Amino acid sequence: NHTIVCGFGVKGRAIVDELLAHGHSPDSIVIIEPAEDAARRATASGLVALRGDASSEDILQAAAIAKAGHI
Repeated sequence: NHTIVCGFGVKGRAIVDELLAHGHSPDSIVIIEPAEDAARRATASGLVALRGDASSEDILQAAAIAKAGHI
């Protein structure tokens, strides 16, 4: 029942900030991000980060999209 956020740029970080402000736990948020530095920042913030393209079926399966509560 986790939340998947595609991208950790300006908009992705704003979405994460809103999720956290509404009580979501950082470890219940999965970031899919192609850039290594952004993925590293997400991980440093306590989020789960997967490096890859969010349009890839493999990365979506790795993010457990079938079990996600929100995407």
